[in-house]
Amino acid sequence: MALPSTPSPDPIRAWLAAVIRGAEPGALPPDEAGLLDTARADGVLTLCHDRLRRSPRWTQYPETLREAMTRHAYQAVAVELMRAAELRDVLAALAQAGLPVLLLKGAALAYTLYPEPHLRDRCDTDLLLPSRDEAERAWRVLQTLGYQRPNA
Repeated sequence: MALPSTPSPDPIRAWLAAVIRGAEPGALPPDEAGLLDTARADGVLTLCHDRLRRSPRWTQYPETLREAMTRHAYQAVAVELMRAAELRDVLAALAQAGLPVLLLKGAALAYTLYPEPHLRDRCDTDLLLPSRDEAERAWRVLQTLGYQRPNA
């Protein structure tokens, strides 16, 4: 009985995965724009930049690729600085209101599993509160900080 054939992995994603694992990624995929677009869409461009720039091969990659990755990484650092300041304000306000909160998913991972939080791409911050009542109280606190419900 023949084994079913499996499709070969997307060469760009296979290359990116090798970079993230710290393995030798092999030859750079020829589609530089596709590589950047895929890494950006998958949320790993900053992490790949961090891994690659620490590699002895960093200077062997095309200058256009290095510049695009570096620009994106600088933007990620700037966004993280703003995000961290906002998160500190939110958590302080919730603590001041006596509301226990647990940071979940992206932000929790960024601050615990990554060497630097800007390496974990994310677009929001998830908070868990013990009850619906406390979540409603937390929402009132967030409103005092200027937050609005987008679907209200």
